Amino acid sequence: MSIAQEGGPPKVSLIYDPKVRSIAYQVVLCAIILFLAYWAVRNAAINLEKAHIASGLGFWNQTAGFDISQTLIDYSAQAGTYGRAFWVGLLNTLLVAVLGIFFATIVGFIVGIARLSKNWLIGNIATCYVELIRNVPLLLQLLFWYNAVLKALPGIRESIAIPGGGFLNNRGLFLPQPVFLSVGRVAVEKNLEAFLELDLPGTKLVVGDGPARMTLERKYPDAVFLGARHGEELAEIYAAADIFVFPSKTNTFGLVLLEALASGLPVAAFPVTGPRDVIGAAPVGVLSEDLQTACMDALQISPQACVAFAAGHTWRASARVFVDHAQNVRNTGSEDEAVEFVAEDPHFAA
Repeated sequence: MSIAQEGGPPKVSLIYDPKVRSIAYQVVLCAIILFLAYWAVRNAAINLEKAHIASGLGFWNQTAGFDISQTLIDYSAQAGTYGRAFWVGLLNTLLVAVLGIFFATIVGFIVGIARLSKNWLIGNIATCYVELIRNVPLLLQLLFWYNAVLKALPGIRESIAIPGGGFLNNRGLFLPQPVFLSVGRVAVEKNLEAFLELDLPGTKLVVGDGPARMTLERKYPDAVFLGARHGEELAEIYAAADIFVFPSKTNTFGLVLLEALASGLPVAAFPVTGPRDVIGAAPVGVLSEDLQTACMDALQISPQACVAFAAGHTWRASARVFVDHAQNVRNTGSEDEAVEFVAEDPHFAA
């Protein structure tokens, strides 16, 4: 005869209790994750310190130094901070999102109605749109348009001419020709308004940044402001333009004129110090008090002549001019000079 135990089932050891074990496993897993996170953060901090790279948000108020083409609030490369650039980017993202949702809703509604149409053509066009556009992942579409369409277009020097004056290349669809280009700091002393107020055919293009950019962009919406550009990108802009307009009346020399001439761009400028010193009477530019006439007349100048003229302004040629002037000074001075000027190969020999 057996005696039944009172008080329910027998007690199980904590080690074998499923609830306790599941909690223990979770605690151990959380501890491992926290340790790995601590190790990663500490390792990153040590490496940043060794590389003398500052961490944190101290950069937030530092000058960004780069340009953003689309801005809903005031921003410039010279004065804008990284924090300001963040808010500009955030607002641009919100703008694109709102516009995208709005137009996507309209397009979706129209296509949905079109699919229900009894017209064979309309119905099938809507079906093809849904199958090819809506049902294909966006990333795959971006890869297709970039690799199969954009990269297949010619380079900027072999651009395809479009009726109406535009041109198409692997950088996109460009503006009507001729393109009148001005490069430099966008400031009051550069006299850019004398250029922007001209009634010229084609496109007025301004490359550069400065305190007057926002004001001029609002005042002259027909002109294109690209902001600061450097290196190969700037060289491609030079190559795509037709005339280089230099409206400044205060420059002492104007090295940018030689950059433009080296790219085959004739120069249109006022007959003042700077353009007169670089161009003089050479047939590579037009210097006139009527800047519009200078721009139009410069269209008749050969780009090859501009390149040939700029090729003569090398460092060796500049050294030769300096040596010639120095020799003239030496010939009129004392005979026991301490420095000898070697004329065969322009350099200084003690």
